[in-house]
Amino acid sequence: GQAATHIVSHTTFWSISFITMGGVCATLALNVLMCFSKSKQLKMLGRVFLVPSIFNINEPLMYGAKVVFNPLLMIPAWI
Repeated sequence: GQAATHIVSHTTFWSISFITMGGVCATLALNVLMCFSKSKQLKMLGRVFLVPSIFNINEPLMYGAKVVFNPLLMIPAWI
């Protein structure tokens, strides 16, 4: 019946800040790698998708970079 203390623990902080940032499948890392790509097209897509990816909106990246239609990229996303 007392007030809850220590709601955000050490584990939740690391999980929220590093694992789930960027949406499902942790696509923020893919987005950052796209920003530093040698390909002009991937670099442009990485810059466009960066802001939505920071706010956990990863659908533009998943469908725009064709992660959904590529089996080599989709299998790790499912896991």
